[in-house]
Amino acid sequence: MENGANTKSTMYYFYKQMLKTELDEFIPTLNAPLTPWFQLILKHRLRHWWEHLNNLDEIKDHEKIVHLKF
Repeated sequence: MENGANTKSTMYYFYKQMLKTELDEFIPTLNAPLTPWFQLILKHRLRHWWEHLNNLDEIKDHEKIVHLKF
């Protein structure tokens, strides 16, 4: 994968169980800031999506617009 000028080159992978137990402890240890879009997703949606990862049809909603705010 090629990185653009505004792209960070470090990636981390989390498993569902890690999200529940380790993510909150891990975020402060990062050596670089999170991207704004990931901060919003983390704050508002990531855990909810991961809880329903096996059945995303259950939570998808193409009618509702969600405004994410810091």
